[in-house]
Amino acid sequence: MRAAARLVFVPALVWAASAARADPARGERVFQRCYACHSVVAGEDKLPGPNLRCVLGRRAGTLPGFEFSPAMVEAGAAGGLVWTRATLDRFLADPQAALPGTAMGMPGLPGAEDRRDVIDYLERAGPCAGAPRGQAGSVVATAPSPPSGSPSVTGGVVTT
Repeated sequence: MRAAARLVFVPALVWAASAARADPARGERVFQRCYACHSVVAGEDKLPGPNLRCVLGRRAGTLPGFEFSPAMVEAGAAGGLVWTRATLDRFLADPQAALPGTAMGMPGLPGAEDRRDVIDYLERAGPCAGAPRGQAGSVVATAPSPPSGSPSVTGGVVTT
């Protein structure tokens, strides 16, 4: 019985330790797949996709000067979608499944480690004044709840 418990417990500890370890330098390398459309450099906004500097804590579809898809605008305005580590993770795994109608054409990053490291890179690439911080530097979503009867975001998917 004890040996069986150790077989479950030890892999769980290894997984938890690796999940907690993010590598922003590796995330920057993975983010190279995104550079054709996105940047994290302040003022670099003449690209097909929005600038991702300060994306953590930002309400979806609200970056001034960028024309988002109607689905993204709706998710942010009526659905209250705010980019947190969790919502970015769901979106980056499969953008079309997470937010049907998004203009983002990338098929997604299927690897959880890739997503974790890219999100860590994004978090560190754009330190933003006034962004609320949670544990270990994670940005906390502070968006108000949508009015009753409005579409909502469940698991990153807009529902009505």
